[in-house]
Amino acid sequence: NRSLILVLDNLDRVAASDALGILSTLQTFLHHLGDRNNDWVKRLWVIIPYDFDGLKRLWQNTQEAEGDDIADAFLDKTFQIRFKVPPLLLSNWKKYLMQRLEEAFPDHLSEEFYDVIKVYDLYRLSTGHFPSPRDIKVFVNQIGTAHRLWNDTFPLSHLAYYTLLRLGWIEGDINSIIRGLSRPSQQMEIVLGDGLQQNLAALEFNVDSSTAQEVLLLPLIEKALSSGDSENLAALVNDHLSFWEVFETINFGNSSAWQNSEYMLNAAYC
Repeated sequence: NRSLILVLDNLDRVAASDALGILSTLQTFLHHLGDRNNDWVKRLWVIIPYDFDGLKRLWQNTQEAEGDDIADAFLDKTFQIRFKVPPLLLSNWKKYLMQRLEEAFPDHLSEEFYDVIKVYDLYRLSTGHFPSPRDIKVFVNQIGTAHRLWNDTFPLSHLAYYTLLRLGWIEGDINSIIRGLSRPSQQMEIVLGDGLQQNLAALEFNVDSSTAQEVLLLPLIEKALSSGDSENLAALVNDHLSFWEVFETINFGNSSAWQNSEYMLNAAYC
């Protein structure tokens, strides 16, 4: 009375030619299952989890028809029963993310998890993305990777935002944010609070916060020089021991910005 179950998974992780070969062989084999008189046929089940978008890409290079048409025809001909896994409901994905965070960071407070969920929710709203369980696992795992390197040096919400940037899931260039040339949305800034630039610099360049401050110092010096803000420049000199070391990296000769005579006069005034 035992049954045999064959599960064919992860077809999207092999070469398209290999996947098509596997499916072709399987289809030839399953063709004989129409004979229900054989007792063994009744005890054999084949399960293939699939993503339709991934499946149709297997046929995108064919000349016979569009990938969608071939994929639909293949599914209709091959599978007797198809189940559709619905997307997570809004309340469900938040609960699922909270559970994964609690597993990954058992020593952290739930308030920190709420901030991470807010960061993810703002990303979701800005892109229209509806998260899958795999998306959430990837997200939490990447936060966990950074946390293993730095322990509790940075807030989990900052690690979450850095993760979204590194994965390319959210618009924004890390270096531009570090240099102050761009910034997160207003809602995101409210959630993230202070210290984001410095923490992003530390994470991106894999240095401690004090060294990261040097990364942030260069655009501040250049801004003070180009605008003739001598008071701000003096404050930078007093507040940062590494001021002159960073100052020497400014390329006054070859930078196109410093060919502007007004910039040079302001710098000389400072």
